[in-house]
Amino acid sequence: MNITMKILPEREIDENGFSWSLNETTINDFCEINLMSEDYWTRMDYERQWKNGLARIKIHDTSCLVISTQHPKKNKPFVNWWVLFKEGDQIIINNRIIIEDSYTRLIGNKNFSPDNCYDFIEPRRKKSKISEWIVEL
Repeated sequence: MNITMKILPEREIDENGFSWSLNETTINDFCEINLMSEDYWTRMDYERQWKNGLARIKIHDTSCLVISTQHPKKNKPFVNWWVLFKEGDQIIINNRIIIEDSYTRLIGNKNFSPDNCYDFIEPRRKKSKISEWIVEL
């Protein structure tokens, strides 16, 4: 499986006092850098979730790797994540964003944590225009 996630050393605090870092996702030869909010989850939360999310896809049909999530009571509710679907010996990866109305519908007042984030994975949309990456398990 050729998927890696890492936090880059840069860290910034914005004018509202929220801490932000950068994380890097590599899928095969694709690499993307994203902002990662640290107002809801800590660096250790993200790293633990990534480790567990990669281990989980080996024994479950779905998993996820959370890129960034914001505290829904302090900021606009937001989740940016890679959702993983296992089909045979392949993993299909979608980038999805949950924000505002979709956050209310999917997560509502529930806690979105590194332990229960998998509960909010919606089924794969096979006939959609969502970008997909495929890696071998």
